[in-house]
Amino acid sequence: MALSPLTPLLEKLTTTVTPLLLLAKSTKMTQAIRITVSEALARLTPLLGHPHQLIKNKNKGNAGHYLETLLGIPHSSASLDCEDGELKAFPLKRLRNGTLAPKETVAVTMCCVESLKTQTFEESRLSKKLRSSIFVPYLRENDETVVYYNPILFTDTNPLWATIVLDYELLQSNAKEGWVTGKLGTFLQTRTKGAGHGSTSRAFYLRPQFIKALFADEFSVPAATLVLAEKEEEDESSPSDVACPELEEAMRYLVL
Repeated sequence: MALSPLTPLLEKLTTTVTPLLLLAKSTKMTQAIRITVSEALARLTPLLGHPHQLIKNKNKGNAGHYLETLLGIPHSSASLDCEDGELKAFPLKRLRNGTLAPKETVAVTMCCVESLKTQTFEESRLSKKLRSSIFVPYLRENDETVVYYNPILFTDTNPLWATIVLDYELLQSNAKEGWVTGKLGTFLQTRTKGAGHGSTSRAFYLRPQFIKALFADEFSVPAATLVLAEKEEEDESSPSDVACPELEEAMRYLVL
């Protein structure tokens, strides 16, 4: 039987395309592989205490994203950075007296007010995010470099965990009464997130008090004492009838 004139072309396409498809599939699988928290801590060690060339830009999460790249953590909207936990890089600032302080609150995850009303803390996305989280402080002394310092692994066995649970329950009680405000919570707060004062999306944040408490005994920047930030952000009290922003989990790329 005579072969179709198209047969050689089809065979050539198959020979060319199939390896490309296999390569793409292999690359995708490789990118999906995530390191564990233990592996991340081990990879962090040689990166600490010395300047990394990283030009400052408008992306507040630039230093966090760069650290993920250094550690081999894929950039995606996956619910966790690592296979079994989170990575949270947070900025410090140097005060006039030379001490260091948390520069701002630390974003954790988006907050759906309707879910806050009904989910227990254990059921919440917030709990899953914080249950095993590596907190890495970093400092910018100029617009061109960043220095990462010794991290702390925060888990649900840490004594500070109980205060976060109580904060969540307080925010939940408040939400059930129809009002949500950024003024509540010892360590945890929820406030609007996004550009402009008209944003209705909300997120959970950890206050500088949490960072101060977490790093009180182990903060390792030479001759530095971690103190409270002079001012932290809070939003005005607002009704709880806001849109549920579950799909905005990609907040880390807006940024966290």
